Amino acid sequence: MKAIFIFILSFWMVACIASDEQYFRVHPEKLQEAIKKCPENSPKGISCEQLKDIAIRVNKLALQLRIDPQDYGKQILALQEEIAKQEYSKNEDTVAKDDLVKNKAALKERLAVVRWLESPES
Repeated sequence: MKAIFIFILSFWMVACIASDEQYFRVHPEKLQEAIKKCPENSPKGISCEQLKDIAIRVNKLALQLRIDPQDYGKQILALQEEIAKQEYSKNEDTVAKDDLVKNKAALKERLAVVRWLESPES
């Protein structure tokens, strides 16, 4: 029983860390707040170094959007098309499933940058 509990707990902890990273990838405004508080009051489950890496990625996406919004939009459309193809094919291959998950995460991240930069508060 103890082994099962430890096994489940370890998966839960890994899932929380991943969701924290994903949370900050799709909430750039919260990412900025968290970085300002580092290292004195860093969020649980994610290091200030990880936050900086995420911020660099989000800033690169923001720069792409500012430099060429039309191309950025084309990249979003291409991701949406690729996701639709992957879902339609219903491929049971684990590599294909991983690619689908990665593409969905990339799409969410790109759309979050659009919301962040195009919102009235930014």
